[in-house]
Amino acid sequence: MQDATDGTLAAQYEAYPYPKRDPRDEAKRLVVGSPSHLREIDHWVFGATRPRSRPLHALIAGGGTGDATLMLAQQMFRNSRPGSVTWLDRSAAALKIARERASVRGLHDILWEQRSLLALPGSGLGPFDYVDCCGVLHHLPDPARDHLGARGLDVAPADPDDVALGGQALDDIAADKAAAAEHRRHATCRHTPISA
Repeated sequence: MQDATDGTLAAQYEAYPYPKRDPRDEAKRLVVGSPSHLREIDHWVFGATRPRSRPLHALIAGGGTGDATLMLAQQMFRNSRPGSVTWLDRSAAALKIARERASVRGLHDILWEQRSLLALPGSGLGPFDYVDCCGVLHHLPDPARDHLGARGLDVAPADPDDVALGGQALDDIAADKAAAAEHRRHATCRHTPISA
């Protein structure tokens, strides 16, 4: 379902994929940031208690041109960490750039999903242990109602106490813990601090 505001937003991200990146730069550097740095997830999200041998299944919602996706996938590869990274965004232009960047890095195990966060319920994707939704939730028609894919996103990992949402947008949504707990058994949402 798309209203005029949503249509304008979608057109903006097709015309100006965000953030602006040149895939050729991947040969020179890895963009590292927050949230979704592997050490940050291990320490701040899972309290340094999650075994490194347990697969981490991450969803990067609003993946854009791939910064968080590539960073996490590269770090998991370098550290021989099992799991998966799923990129999700509506923008075909951003997808093209993100895929080119991943190809330059030799990262071929990323799952690419071009669709809205709201289209995930019932899609068969997941479960996810970690969801990076930084810079996404405020774009939803009703963020308090629609986060976690209209409360239908599969965020129940093997251990129901090990689910996390990362991103500063969660600070603005008072219902994040209540909705997640209501959605899946006794899932606990933890916010990754911006200062980490």
